[in-house]
Formats: sequence, C-alpha cells, structure tokens
Amino acid sequence: MQKKFENKLEIYDNENNLLALKLCINSQENPKEFHTSAEQSIQLGTFNLTSGEKLERHIHLKNERKINTTSEVILVTKGILLVEIFDIDKVFVSKLKIKAGELILFLQGGHSFEVLENVKFIEIKQGPYVEGLDKEKF
Repeated sequence: MQKKFENKLEIYDNENNLLALKLCINSQENPKEFHTSAEQSIQLGTFNLTSGEKLERHIHLKNERKINTTSEVILVTKGILLVEIFDIDKVFVSKLKIKAGELILFLQGGHSFEVLENVKFIEIKQGPYVEGLDKEKF
C-alpha cells in the first residue's frame, strides 16, 4: 500500500508496517520537517533554512539502543534507479523510480535496484555492517 503526500511517498506492507519512504528533497518547503516518527530506528529530516540562520551547538550523547534491522538511505545525485520493494516475507509490494534529487529510506523488508539511466548515488546505512550476517539475497 502507498500513501502519497505532496513531496513524499510512503510504502507499507499488508500489516501497515512502513517499509520505505521516498522524498523529493529539492521540493521540501518547510523550514524543518522530520519524515519519520521518533520511534523509528533512524530519523530522516529535511531543512530549508535561510542565510544567517543557526542551529545551536550540540552533541549527541551516548545512549544504548537495541536495533533489530538495518535501515538504509539511497540519495540519487544523477540518473534514474528502478527500485523494487519487498515485505519482510520477501513478497513483492511496490516498484518505483528514484531520480536525481530524490532519496529513498528503507526501514524494513527487502529491495532491489535496476539502473534505468546511468546513475550516481550515495548509500547511508547503520553500522557496524557484517557481510553474511546483515544481508540475505533472495
């Protein structure tokens, strides 16, 4: 199931679990907006600030957390990716394109990519990452 907003698309499984979130980052107008709930294992926010504004100096404190899944962000800077999204049982849920200036956050379930147009992207995910323990191909 998909929930579409002005510049955001949320993809859910049949049990209403948020699997992925797609954002058009250049179209975000709010000065500060977080697109994930505080309960998610990763928070995604966008900022639209003007010259001279400041964010207060701060430090992130040590806080032990238990995280059971690896969240991942793909930020496309050039080209187009076709993304398939699967639920935690590896059942296909949705297919969508991510193009330059867009990102997708994967919270749970699976995904695959196909390059539709030569692509450059940045991948961000939680660590530490252990090959063989953190990913299963299907």
